[in-house]
Amino acid sequence: MLLDELGVYLESMGIGILGQTLFKSKLPLDVATGAGPDAVMALIPVPGLPPAHVHTQQQAVYEQPVVQVHTRGIPYDDEECMQRAMAAFVALDGLANITLSGVWYLWVRAMQSPYTLYTDELARPHVIFNIMAAKEVS
Repeated sequence: MLLDELGVYLESMGIGILGQTLFKSKLPLDVATGAGPDAVMALIPVPGLPPAHVHTQQQAVYEQPVVQVHTRGIPYDDEECMQRAMAAFVALDGLANITLSGVWYLWVRAMQSPYTLYTDELARPHVIFNIMAAKEVS
């Protein structure tokens, strides 16, 4: 699946460790006994574009999903959080004609540069950007 493929790729690039600092679908929540982990990143699926069809083919040639890359930083360290988000941005933007975990991707493109979305009640910065991909239907 999309999040698995991108997560494994980011892990191979040294951006995070799946299940520890890199999560699929959502950021880890804070717990009742205190805050959750601070320096984490999540790959969150968001609505994308419709599948692409070519000529008279009834089946889609490729799908065009969108994923939000959401990075949460340690308290009061906006710069470190932005640097981690930029590392993911550089790793993902511009991929082309690549197979990730056995799935062919025509391309992966960032839809905007990383930007600070907000700072939460624990003074942790949240930086996001979105990527769009064209990939084989899976």
